[in-house]
Amino acid sequence: MNLRALIIDDDAAARTHLRTLLSDDPGVDVVAETDASFAPGSLLAELSPQLVFLGPRRSPTGDFSLSPFDGLTPAPAIVVVSPHAELAARAFEHDVAGFLLKPCRPERLRQMLARVRRHLACRAVPAATAPRAAPLHRFVVRNEQQLDIVPAAHVDWLGAAGNYVVLHAGHDTHVLRESLCAVEARLDAAQFVRISRSTVVNIDRIRSVTTPASGAVSVVLRDGTQLPLTRGTRELQALLERG
Repeated sequence: MNLRALIIDDDAAARTHLRTLLSDDPGVDVVAETDASFAPGSLLAELSPQLVFLGPRRSPTGDFSLSPFDGLTPAPAIVVVSPHAELAARAFEHDVAGFLLKPCRPERLRQMLARVRRHLACRAVPAATAPRAAPLHRFVVRNEQQLDIVPAAHVDWLGAAGNYVVLHAGHDTHVLRESLCAVEARLDAAQFVRISRSTVVNIDRIRSVTTPASGAVSVVLRDGTQLPLTRGTRELQALLERG
């Protein structure tokens, strides 16, 4: 089945260039293209894209938001497309599928499409039929000349950083050379829950869930760390109530 792709970019010439490159891949159907002022809810629900090429509008701080895509089931793979190379690091903080530098090069686009297909194929395996190993009880982290052993129960939360994962355990942080999706699949689902595109938390470390006047729901950990809650709300509530 072909990939259903949506192109979102204020740069009309860039949209045309990308659509032309994608037309060389018979396995990709561009279902729509639009500028960044689109109404995400209705359009995304109607088109159900599997892949979104996003030319984001940047805030005055240089960051951007993926909030229109939070809560979508299934969530599309998002590839950020920008002429600003320095935006790549910020993009991967949001756990996107990839980053393309404008103007897009055909070879780089082919590599990105292959990566997206692997990501979607892995995610498409039904949880009920996929063989599942015993939950991960410890992480083995290579750190310069030594291996650090980090019990899973000691981990407060995990954050995506591009193709890597940062473990937060007390005052210590450790970097795993794996994607958050791969690590999450090996965690105990009764102990860890994903609360956003780029964050998984240990439920035993949660002190409260707050909804301030702004309406942005946050998970507050015992050490005071606040993490945005944008997905998995029902799963989190069920785990907390289960005790």
